[in-house]
Amino acid sequence: MNKSFFPIIIDFDFGKIFGILRGINSINDTIVICCPATTGTRIGPQRIFVEIAQKLLEYQIASFCVDIPPLGDSFDAEKNKFQGTSAEKLTQHYSKYLKIVIDYLKKKYGFKGFILLTISDGGIPIYNYAGNNEEIRRIILLSPNHKLDSAQKINRKNLKQYYNKFSSGETWIKLFTFRLNLRKIINNIYKKNSKANNIQIKESKAFCVLEKLLVIFGEKELMLNECIDFWNEEQSNGHFKNYSCKIVEGADHSFFGWKFKRDAERYITDWLKNG
Repeated sequence: MNKSFFPIIIDFDFGKIFGILRGINSINDTIVICCPATTGTRIGPQRIFVEIAQKLLEYQIASFCVDIPPLGDSFDAEKNKFQGTSAEKLTQHYSKYLKIVIDYLKKKYGFKGFILLTISDGGIPIYNYAGNNEEIRRIILLSPNHKLDSAQKINRKNLKQYYNKFSSGETWIKLFTFRLNLRKIINNIYKKNSKANNIQIKESKAFCVLEKLLVIFGEKELMLNECIDFWNEEQSNGHFKNYSCKIVEGADHSFFGWKFKRDAERYITDWLKNG
């Protein structure tokens, strides 16, 4: 077995958390935890987490790509009773499992520094979690959605992204070889109704000032200027000390395309190399 790349199963009271650990023989004691979006798994859209983790390994940076219950291979038999707005419930949901993961990585492998990385709707829950935990000083957000429009029956942003992808030859190859996950596409487009609307980060304020935040958007992100303005405002409110925002030219919300993922990887590794 390749000791730099192997599966991990973390047992807890009512379930198991599955993930892939890379680079435990890295030269530092910091690890990047790749957290899926609210409807995703540890591989990320178009395997972006897998490819980011492999790139980090080249720089001797450890990573853990994890499935958050109930998606992927992970599961939790306990019925969670999270309360509050949609954003608050998601923050509680991520917080429960991230605590289990971080405690395990500290005890089992001696990691001391933790960098959280996520994409899309995972952005606000991860940002909230980091803002309430002093041990999380750096986070990386890919296309973070700062408005969780849970009352919107059709997710128009995802619908448009999938529409654009159907002009790609790669998408048609997946369709005709039965490798297109239609159930996942439907879940990403069709959202259950909720009384909450436009839930924003301000409903769960950060308490701990982050040391560094990296935000990466695709050039074709819907309402890109509004997204940038939101994070600029968060910086002006003093929620993080060092802020970097990068735009991947030509990319969409999920960085669909070989070159776009390489550009995102470069921004991430440059950011990490600079401390």
